[in-house]
Amino acid sequence: MKMKTLLTGIAALGLIVGLTGCAPQQQQPQGTNPFTPGQVTMTLKKGVTTKDQVLNAFGSPNIVTQNSAGQTVWTYQKYATVQKHSSGGFYATVILLGGGSNSSENTESQNMMTLIITFDSQGIVQNFRSMYTTF
Repeated sequence: MKMKTLLTGIAALGLIVGLTGCAPQQQQPQGTNPFTPGQVTMTLKKGVTTKDQVLNAFGSPNIVTQNSAGQTVWTYQKYATVQKHSSGGFYATVILLGGGSNSSENTESQNMMTLIITFDSQGIVQNFRSMYTTF
């Protein structure tokens, strides 16, 4: 009788352990990225945002130029690689015999954000344009 109870307990434990591997894996957040369309729109306000505020939010620009009207233009270009991994599986144990199944999927995409900001003579954002591309 004790042997049957022991084998039943082992089978139940094996089933519980096997089923815990069925949950899909989630992508881990890796901090806030200021170079998203939403963050750009929330951060930059025409006629309000200053150069110092732009520097604090986005850091130093990649390119600083002047347009034909003599206004300062800052250009940012940021690249990111996004990797996602998901897996699912099933495993069942019946006493000492077992079977299993597992699947896994990896995807990778490239993101590019181009942000062009034009400042007036007082260093206030006059205009901005952004383009967000995923490939």
